Amino acid sequence: MRDELPVQPDPEEYPPRSMDSERALLGCIFILNDLMDLVDAEMQDEYFYHDAHRRIYKAMRRVRARHSENAYDASLIATELETTNELREVGGIDYLRELVECVGYTEHWTHYAKEIRRTAALRMIDLATSNAKGCIRKRADPAEIIQETDSALMGILSQMSNAELKTCVDDAAEFYAELNSTDPIGIPTGFRDLDDLTHGWQPTDLALLGARTSVGKTSLAVAFSVFAARMGHPNLFISIEMNRKSLFRRFVSFVSKVPLMDIRKRALTNEQHQMVSDSLTELNTIPALIDDRANTLAKIAASCRIHKRRSKIKLVIVDYLGFIQPEKGDRDSRERQVAKTTYGLKQIAKDLDIAILCLVQLNREVERRGDKDKKPKLSDLRESGAIEQDGDLIMLLDQPWRTDQSAAENVGRLQVAKQRNGMLGEVSLLWTPETSSYSPKEWESPFMPLEGMGNLERFL
Repeated sequence: MRDELPVQPDPEEYPPRSMDSERALLGCIFILNDLMDLVDAEMQDEYFYHDAHRRIYKAMRRVRARHSENAYDASLIATELETTNELREVGGIDYLRELVECVGYTEHWTHYAKEIRRTAALRMIDLATSNAKGCIRKRADPAEIIQETDSALMGILSQMSNAELKTCVDDAAEFYAELNSTDPIGIPTGFRDLDDLTHGWQPTDLALLGARTSVGKTSLAVAFSVFAARMGHPNLFISIEMNRKSLFRRFVSFVSKVPLMDIRKRALTNEQHQMVSDSLTELNTIPALIDDRANTLAKIAASCRIHKRRSKIKLVIVDYLGFIQPEKGDRDSRERQVAKTTYGLKQIAKDLDIAILCLVQLNREVERRGDKDKKPKLSDLRESGAIEQDGDLIMLLDQPWRTDQSAAENVGRLQVAKQRNGMLGEVSLLWTPETSSYSPKEWESPFMPLEGMGNLERFL
């Protein structure tokens, strides 16, 4: 007599599960040995509700790792379970043989896998909401509860969507549609020479902008934000270094061309008052958003997800990497914390199909070098080598005239020092000290006029 399988509750009862689908999927693998690779691409151990089924599936995976021929008969899996003292726990070899009898048609394995994933997702959602209720009973901070719950739920959504196996046929269809699309390739940066090199900000890319302090990283980022918004691309500026009021002054100064110091002192002429008023009208109509509260990776992720749903953002600017705080209880070295942050930002970009630009501080070595041209290098990136590794696009900004008297005054240099899918090069930028802003060298104004955009065919 075989060992009895523990009695299970009705499949319709709480929590959600599909026992018939679990048994049938395991039976399909026994019948079609080559199926294991396809199933494993969509399934994880924890998707199985029944402990016995989880153990059997893990045993199958272990056997597959050792036997490339993928031979999954009941005797082989029983031997594997016997070595780990789990055979009796799963119901014995007779239960393994009975799994084959649960299969109606092996062609239905995709349906079985989908049902298992669906019920697993429902259990994960139940757990996330239960955790939220526990935090509510403890009178935790509402904002933190919302952020953590949102992060958990979006993680489940991402995990479930990634489980869908795509074939080359799917990729080919998407590629052909993209090849014949008239949609822009990327989000224009607003700087023609930079767009020639990069084709704009690319979805799923993590871009990094590095510079020493007081060189104008934030100012250039403001220009990127405003121009993207003017072209109809919603974007989110996550400001960790300064509060939203200080950052908004920079937006106003950039758009109005009124000196930032005059705005701070409230010492405006009548003409400047009108220029500021016009800039406020424009800023009220373009899709540029500011968040000055997201200071950890989890909060940044939550903010991005919220604004992706609400405003369909396509670009996120983070100012800056060094101010992103580690999560509570993280006692890793600073280098490891930074590595986890850059990796996390890259994953957010991929999951939400957005471009992320993160500002980075360069270390002091660039100033200590004895050479006349203190040109920044990738090795000057501060705190972690993972920054260079995780970045799809890395730009280095400096102001050569500060250290080289022969350099043109107020002409900044922006290097494209790394580009995973494109060329390297340098771009000259015009620096306007009064408004603390950068503009393309060939323009007189600090932003491209709305009329006569020109040269946008490079994005088509």
